[in-house]
Amino acid sequence: MQPDELYLFFEQHTKEAPMQSTDKIIKGYRVKIEYNNLSDAEKKQKREAIGGVIAQSLRRMKDQK
Repeated sequence: MQPDELYLFFEQHTKEAPMQSTDKIIKGYRVKIEYNNLSDAEKKQKREAIGGVIAQSLRRMKDQK
């Protein structure tokens, strides 16, 4: 996956959706999982953090060459 594709991937998976709750069985235990929606500020903060990590790793790769 290319860096520009990663941004589109996150945009597709962070669209507004109602709070979701699912029950799964993991190693014989029933586990209830709840997904909460993020506010716009939280989305922006996470997007910036991910962008910073990607930029840092690209700089490291460039420096190693």
